[in-house]
Amino acid sequence: MRKIFIILAICVLKLCALTDNTSKNFTDFLTQKDSYVHSDEKKYNDGFVKYSEKKYDEAVKIWGDLCDDRDMRSCVNIGFLYDNGLGVKADKNKAKKFYKKACFGEDWLGCKNLAITYFKNQNFSKAAEIFAKGCELKDGFSCANLGYQYENGDGVAKDELKAIEFYKKGCIYEDGFACLNLGVSKANRNNFNEAQKLFKKACELGNKNACDYYKQITDDEFKKAHK
Repeated sequence: MRKIFIILAICVLKLCALTDNTSKNFTDFLTQKDSYVHSDEKKYNDGFVKYSEKKYDEAVKIWGDLCDDRDMRSCVNIGFLYDNGLGVKADKNKAKKFYKKACFGEDWLGCKNLAITYFKNQNFSKAAEIFAKGCELKDGFSCANLGYQYENGDGVAKDELKAIEFYKKGCIYEDGFACLNLGVSKANRNNFNEAQKLFKKACELGNKNACDYYKQITDDEFKKAHK
């Protein structure tokens, strides 16, 4: 099997979702150990309704008030609006300020968006620092990207063992790229049984490359060639 190189893509910035008892985001917020006061869920959702209706200026007002009350989800969303010039004049510095407030208020999505901002601006050392914080908050994407930085020496000293460590964490936290990259590391060491399991999990998490690798590694011809 040829050596596989995976480039981990940085995804787009995200808003927090509507609160919902079945929502992964909402579950994460509840486990953040009082990272902010759960002020008014109806008011928070009203902000999302206004956002969905493209009444961005009204969403800014609602989420701005909640952010002042330490609702860190709302701070993330205000940052997103400044990032994209929705309801306010686009201002990357203000966006970063709100992401930073959310991140240091123990909100994983704030850390994720802040780290992506640093990464896009090629401040790789700062991105690694913030991805590490996001990983501590159990954001699999942050763990995966930190692993990628260690694998490639972007902003940190190149360290394959640390890369694998963070891919493992990211995979545990259900990030498809982390599972894929961990599977690649297993396959490149001829540990095809473990690689197969990891590719399958990554595929189930929606990673299309992992689905292709899973088909390849479970092919009868491949198995015969690698007995």
